[in-house]
Amino acid sequence: MSDNIKISIIIPFYNIAKELFDICIQSIRQQTYKNYEIIIINDGSSTEYSSFLEEYCGDNVKIIHKENEGVSKARNIGIVNCTGEYLTFVDGDDSISPYMLEEAASVIDKTNCDIVIGKIKITNSQKDQFVKSNRIIVYNTSDKRTLLLNSIFDPELLMKEQNGWQYIMQAPVAKIFKKEILEDCPFPNGVSISEDTIWNYNLFSKCNDSVKIAFLQSGWYLYFQNEKSTLHSFKADLDEQILTSIKALNKTVWEQEGKFSCYYIGWIIGKIQQLIECYLLNPENKLLLLEKIFCLKSIMKEPEIRIVVQNGNSLLKQKIKFAFFKSGLAVWYYKQKQRS
Repeated sequence: MSDNIKISIIIPFYNIAKELFDICIQSIRQQTYKNYEIIIINDGSSTEYSSFLEEYCGDNVKIIHKENEGVSKARNIGIVNCTGEYLTFVDGDDSISPYMLEEAASVIDKTNCDIVIGKIKITNSQKDQFVKSNRIIVYNTSDKRTLLLNSIFDPELLMKEQNGWQYIMQAPVAKIFKKEILEDCPFPNGVSISEDTIWNYNLFSKCNDSVKIAFLQSGWYLYFQNEKSTLHSFKADLDEQILTSIKALNKTVWEQEGKFSCYYIGWIIGKIQQLIECYLLNPENKLLLLEKIFCLKSIMKEPEIRIVVQNGNSLLKQKIKFAFFKSGLAVWYYKQKQRS
């Protein structure tokens, strides 16, 4: 196979330690497929972190410096400025298989698909080994749109996790996209929680019926857990951020499906649990336990949550979970769970 397909690798960069970024860049430079470019978007990093970026400049590396506006805006700038026919996203503290681009180009060559999707492993170890496979499943969007959309909220609908590797449809990484199908689907601005989920849902709900998607059973992407990430760190307005993301997805899901499926409701429940564990029960939250209980009860009355509870196709266990949240007792329960 010739290297006739140019692939752009877009890396948003914000205050990433050099030793982690080195690992990421090294994994890209070890690619067996050589027709690629790297676009690094420095999203307003402090001098301490951004000062070493120029070391990575080269013939196929472009660095764009901008003020801090968030990862969505950074990725959108990357899409506009890349020159590849296809593109992929990589986070600067993760790493990719040395065969990722070669395998993707081979699948594109064989199937003429628009999107190639590989597997992701969430890990704390730098020693995990990537997995190669030549098994491919190809879908047309028109045939499998409902499956694709539901799998954004429940990854195991596509395939169960195997040795930690799975397809994670809500993530933008471990996917190779034809650039032209992304030009009318920018990442959402004004959302800082679950923006990847919103973007993927928008993409797969709105893309043309003829878009062809190939699932390759190779393990392509190591996602390194970072305890300082948005998912784990305390933010004083985390409750507002989560409600904003739920409101944005409620609108899109309702317009697309005219209902809230049990898969979407499962995702909503996960967001409420995140709110309890990362916001209400975070050690930096100084509210008293009783105040936290009343706070959860108040959140459950917000219109973004009530519309899903009232109009969702909930399973019995989901209805019980919602009732548990509405009582506020979930705060006490998760508090005891943290102590045990």
